[in-house]
Amino acid sequence: LVEQSEFQCARLLLNRLRQRHWDKMTSRQRFRVAANTASTLMGDNRFSEAGRNLIEAADQQPDDPSAQAFRAVGLEMLEDTSAAYELAGKVLAQLPTSTMAAAVRIRTAPTEVRVAELRTATRLANDAEVSGALAVRSLREKDYDQGLAFATSATQMRPDGPTGWLLLGQVLLAREIEKLEKGTTPDQAFCRRSVQDAERHFTTAIEKAKGTQRSHPVLLDALVNRSKAREILAPGTGTGDLEEAYHISPKDPEVLFKYALQQDARGNSEEAVRLAREASSSRFPNAKM
Repeated sequence: LVEQSEFQCARLLLNRLRQRHWDKMTSRQRFRVAANTASTLMGDNRFSEAGRNLIEAADQQPDDPSAQAFRAVGLEMLEDTSAAYELAGKVLAQLPTSTMAAAVRIRTAPTEVRVAELRTATRLANDAEVSGALAVRSLREKDYDQGLAFATSATQMRPDGPTGWLLLGQVLLAREIEKLEKGTTPDQAFCRRSVQDAERHFTTAIEKAKGTQRSHPVLLDALVNRSKAREILAPGTGTGDLEEAYHISPKDPEVLFKYALQQDARGNSEEAVRLAREASSSRFPNAKM
């Protein structure tokens, strides 16, 4: 059911199992219920709840390093990056082949740790998830050449997965946006081709996300990014992607904010203000408006 994207139905069945049989389950069975519940929540873009369920899953198998890798992912989702980074290191010390832990450690490493150091430190760079994490770090450092290399590797190692294609498009688009903002784009035709390439990669990510019906976070990111690329290529052509993203996840803060800007550009100022307030309250739930 999880793989068919029937997240709500799957979660209902998992909750029934929890309510009726939790006390009778083995620790491994409880681990699987909590971990699968986290998968359904990730599919619905509910990352904080998913993170808490991953931590609960890891609690059921405290001596299993592979289970503790799930805890590291959960801590990352809860934005406790220092704890996630530290735990991922401990998992790798016990289980050096854990690509999950390696990816978490790369993504959550302190900013002073450069991507070159992270690449040297891992033995698992030939894994798609790890290459994707290295691409994310390269993008943060604005090392676009390295980011393209890692993202390309991720697509080659897992061509049917949407994440590598999303990252490939993001690196290309970020590079060209930076040039446009700095006014350092001597070759306008090359810039346009690069943005067109980025748009094509986002389209591939969208198609593969919809094909697997499991990668809703990737789908949202790809739609928002393709909208941005299309607006650069031809203003006004990215509205459909934002509307689709909004209908998929009307409470996602980034989607709400981008959609608010779109509504404002259309002259719907009251709706834009409402959406912007909703985006702010979603991102900062304890803030007073």
